[in-house]
Amino acid sequence: LSEKQESASDDYSKTNVQVENVDEADIVKTDGKYIYYVTQGITYIINADTLEIVNQISLKSDKERFSANEIYVNNDRLVVIGNYTRYQEIENEDGKRRYENYISTECKAQAVVYDISDKADVKEVRTVRLDGYYKNSRMIGNNVYLISAKASYYFDGIKEDEILPRVYDTGVGEMQIKATDIAYFPGTESSSFMTVAGFDINNEESVCTETFYGASDEVYASTEHLYLTQIEYIYGNTWKENTTKNTIYKFKLDGNKIELLCKGEVKGDLNNQFSMDEYEGNLRIATTAGYDEDAVNQLMVLDENLQEIGRIDNMAKGERIYSVRFIGKVGYIVTFEQVDPLFVIDLSDPRNPEIKGELKIPGYSSYLHPYDETHIIGIGHNTKPNGYGGITTSNMKM
Repeated sequence: LSEKQESASDDYSKTNVQVENVDEADIVKTDGKYIYYVTQGITYIINADTLEIVNQISLKSDKERFSANEIYVNNDRLVVIGNYTRYQEIENEDGKRRYENYISTECKAQAVVYDISDKADVKEVRTVRLDGYYKNSRMIGNNVYLISAKASYYFDGIKEDEILPRVYDTGVGEMQIKATDIAYFPGTESSSFMTVAGFDINNEESVCTETFYGASDEVYASTEHLYLTQIEYIYGNTWKENTTKNTIYKFKLDGNKIELLCKGEVKGDLNNQFSMDEYEGNLRIATTAGYDEDAVNQLMVLDENLQEIGRIDNMAKGERIYSVRFIGKVGYIVTFEQVDPLFVIDLSDPRNPEIKGELKIPGYSSYLHPYDETHIIGIGHNTKPNGYGGITTSNMKM
């Protein structure tokens, strides 16, 4: 290859992630030479120059099924993530055999690590399974953090090992998580076990897990911490008095080690993971509470123990947050009802956040992307009146 061609081969797109150096799983990854694509449970390895399928990977048998739906690629390692289901064989009255989905403990979040140094001869090197369904994941360096939720249930005669969650790791086998190793916070509304597992894709060190009684809605990770949120609905005397609050669980990440540190609470609900951001040890979080003309928007700054140290209240009353982006000491929030107010917030003093600018334009942005130090890109929709006092989307805008 010429120098120009070599340079071009190193120029390829990567997954759009929220935090630099914190990778997020996707259905497509590339290393510049090969494209890795998962669809309908099958992972394809494709030559990026010829678009020839070099290999395809699937795990399926009469009694087992792996619904692969996301992947990571890290040098010579491919990590395929999804839900694993085991079936049991049952004999009908007429003697014919059939397969049925086994009890819910046999539904597991699974990550399979492959050696892809030889793309035509891929080798499975490790499998990690967590009881429950796959919720989310992140990869930092060589460490994958896998998150699952297992509904807790009880019936007369159930065995104890079917109540408590289990973890499987190649080389170690299956491990039961003890009840005394499961964290519980008084007042928790959820009835699910949430398990976070960390493991290094390049060594055989046993998977590290942290389990607590509570479920996860949104997931945010910095390079040092993982945050999971759980929404709770609070019902008033009328539907207009209904509101929400979010419990935030904070974990420390250190290699493959995971430690649950603390929990906090904020009023309102989050738009998505971009509503959270960690900066200089503090968590900035934006929420909307209430509905219709009673909706209020707020931004809060929480310290390392998830205690509030600063806030802005009552932004765009009667509207809802449609997109958020934090970039260093500046926050951007888009709310919407009839027009799109973009708020620019100075967060240089975490105890005294301040709105510095506001721009109102038609339509709304549902995603904000940083471009450079003085520009941000908003992607969303134009809107127009629907003739009944409301609005409808007309076309995409950027």
